[in-house]
Amino acid sequence: MDIEDVIIGHPKVLDVGVVGTHDQEFGEAPMALVVLIPGQELEVEELMAWTREHLPDNKTPKEIVFVPELPRSPTGKMLKKDLRAQYVKGGKG
Repeated sequence: MDIEDVIIGHPKVLDVGVVGTHDQEFGEAPMALVVLIPGQELEVEELMAWTREHLPDNKTPKEIVFVPELPRSPTGKMLKKDLRAQYVKGGKG
């Protein structure tokens, strides 16, 4: 199952984008940028536990960051290059 599909399946999550981030052990690991449904609260550890229940270890995000919105093109396509540039240390498209 896809990482984004699992996270968007959480009842408090509105939107999610997953990008690769540097990992010393594996080279790259998933980082999830998550938008919550307005009025909902969720702890990072609670969402991490959710992903651990539904994903193998190698697909579980190394990091989860709550963000107010995700960048999208006028057609609605997620702009992962912009996500990397904004949230991944040293991240370039």
